[in-house]
Parts: sequence; C-alpha cells; structure tokens
Amino acid sequence: MNNIYPYTSFSEDDMKAFEAEMKVGVVVTLTDEGYPHPTFLSSLRSCGQDELVWGQFSEGRSKTNILKNPKTAWLVMNLDKKIWFGQSDFTHIDKKGDEMDVYVNMAMFRYNAYMSIHTAYYMQLIHHTGKHALPIFEVGINALRTAFLKPFMKKTDKPVMNDWTSKFMSKIGNVKFLAYLDENGYPAIVPALQINTLGSDKLIFADKPYNEILRQIKPGSVVSVMGMSFDMEVVVLRGVFQGWRKFLGSSCGVVDIDWIYNPMPPKAEQIYPPLPLEPVVKFE
Repeated sequence: MNNIYPYTSFSEDDMKAFEAEMKVGVVVTLTDEGYPHPTFLSSLRSCGQDELVWGQFSEGRSKTNILKNPKTAWLVMNLDKKIWFGQSDFTHIDKKGDEMDVYVNMAMFRYNAYMSIHTAYYMQLIHHTGKHALPIFEVGINALRTAFLKPFMKKTDKPVMNDWTSKFMSKIGNVKFLAYLDENGYPAIVPALQINTLGSDKLIFADKPYNEILRQIKPGSVVSVMGMSFDMEVVVLRGVFQGWRKFLGSSCGVVDIDWIYNPMPPKAEQIYPPLPLEPVVKFE
C-alpha cells in the first residue's frame, strides 16, 4: 500500500464534498520540459468513484500541457480546511454531456457574460490521500519558524520577484502549494503554507508539516509554487530546489526562483523573465 496515497477510489462523502462551488482546486500538468505547472481550477470535481473532471473557461498553459502529456496531479481543499490530493491520468475532453450541463448551470458561470465553461477535461484517478484536516496548528508554527529564520539566512539582491509578488508570497495568511516531479515521472503536489520569501529571488520553507512528502523532493530538481489569496489572486513561481539547510537547529528548504507566471484572466502570461515587446504587424 502506498503510504502517501492509500486510496484508489472516492467515497460517497468525497464525491459530495467535491461538488462545492466554493473551494480550492488545483491541477498540476507537465510542461514540454517536464516541469510541474500548477493551475487554480475551482471547477475540479469527481464524476465517479475513479474519475475527475474540470471545466475550461479561459486559455492557459495547463490546457496545452495536458494534451501533450496525460500525467497529472491534483488537490482539493474545502472551506472547512479539509484537504485531498493525489495523481491521475488525463483521458479525454468533451464539449457536451452531464458534466457540461452541471457547469453551465453553476451560479458562478450561469449568468457570466465574460467567462463561460466550454470544454470539460476528464482524468482517470490513480490514487489519493483521502480526506484529512489541514494541520493548521503545525502550519502556523512552521510558518512562524520560517519567518523567524529569514534574518539568519544569506540573501541576494537579484531582482526576480517584484515588490507585489514578494509581499504576496511572504504573507502568512495566503495559501501556497508546492509541485514537484516524483520518482515515477508524475507531477505531485503538497500543501506548503509555511513558504516565505528570502530576498527577491528565493523561497524558503520549514520541513513540516508533510515532512514525509517534502523530504522526497530531490535537490537540483525543478519545482513550482502556486500562491493564492482568498481574493482569488494567484501567482505561479518556478525554480530549482537547492536542498535542505540547517539554521539554528531547524531544517529549511530553499528554492532559487527563475520564472514567474501570472495565470489570472484576462491574459495568462509569463512575467519573469520579462518577455520582449513585439510590434503589432497584423491588423484585423
């Protein structure tokens, strides 16, 4: 039995919980380079005991990634701070059917003239953690540990994160998830609310909670971090995991950030490194 993902199907309670419109849903796809790319998708839900589905209403990298590589990871967190995460394989898309009927009648999309779900993406469940409570006390303690260690760690002045991103990722009240590649070549995701910034080019985090999972991430591997607020602001950062460092008796992971992405509508776009300005040469 897999210690991290002991379940290979959803219970009736799981499926009911996933129906909530107001929840955090994240799907991790793989880029052409094999890097994990997390995307906020509140439409993520189960559509059977071993299948998941999510709806597309905007363009973005996750949609092109998943058509090229079916390996995915996913996470659901409800308003009661109950959380599930696991792995799956993308199988197909559909523009009609029972799930599309559900999506177009959701309050969030039914009367929305600007954003409407037009395609459903289906994923076959491999395994998942089962429902468990987010360890809020441990999260709080380790978020404080991470913040406490910042002054004792060496930082650089390389201008990667702008001021907004740095403040956003260092805010303890914001939600953060870390995505990485596991030993089987699948993306994986783990809650990492204790993440904080170090200077403008590094993220740091204490090794708890979820120590068993975090310790599986290999130094030198590329990881991604998604930060989000409950005002639905989202940013994705990517960089190289430098391994674990000991500071004042505590272990802290370090990520050197070299890529930042804005996934929010109206236009999802890379923001670091900055893209060159290109002249408009075609008018319609």
